[in-house]
Amino acid sequence: VWERTYDPRSDFAGSIMHRPACAEAVGRVNLLLNRYAREVTALQNAPADVMLIDSVTGKVWDGGAHSDCQGKLYEALSFTGVKVGFISERQLEEGILPSALVLLVANQRHLSDRALETLLRYRGRIVFVGDGDLLSHNEYGQTREVRVAPGARIPFTYGKSSARDLWPVLRTALPAWGVKPRVQVVDAEGNPIWGVAWRTAELDGRTVINLCNYRHDAVCLSLRANGSPLSYRAPDEGTPR
Repeated sequence: VWERTYDPRSDFAGSIMHRPACAEAVGRVNLLLNRYAREVTALQNAPADVMLIDSVTGKVWDGGAHSDCQGKLYEALSFTGVKVGFISERQLEEGILPSALVLLVANQRHLSDRALETLLRYRGRIVFVGDGDLLSHNEYGQTREVRVAPGARIPFTYGKSSARDLWPVLRTALPAWGVKPRVQVVDAEGNPIWGVAWRTAELDGRTVINLCNYRHDAVCLSLRANGSPLSYRAPDEGTPR
């Protein structure tokens, strides 16, 4: 909240305007974003490799069973190097088809009839993640006769399955579905690393890679493409590695 107040009872008391170090950090981030605007824009504009449905109907009817699965799917996918996108229920109702090769249905049993009509025209792979019949009811809770035939299914049990459980399954399944990150991030022994997210994009004939370590410890990693080590250059470093 960019507002200054001297009233200790105000909701804005202690906000960022009272913390010089935080305000300085935001300023430095903005300078870096301006400096690397082309790279950041390329990462933002890169097409999604896989997509999830953002559905009001699913959130209302299926509640935590749906939102918990959706959040854990997003987390697990973020550590595979693919870009995750969303398509809303309203977009589906307007006839907009998912642009990604793979669409994941996150433990969702309810979806509007108009949205389902669009999904029936989708020629990519629809993956059901969850237990039981998914997309089996419309927005009024009525059982539908016409069903979407999933191209694959991943088990998920609400309250038991974790993002860490989904991660190895997705790592194995994604290449089989035609989705493969441009760059692989592995540890010193060549094993996948849980907790490190990365995104890639093409810019001026080269690959831009953004890495973020969400773990609580430092990790040593290697960048590879098709199993071979990559040479790379970090920002402000002139010598390739």
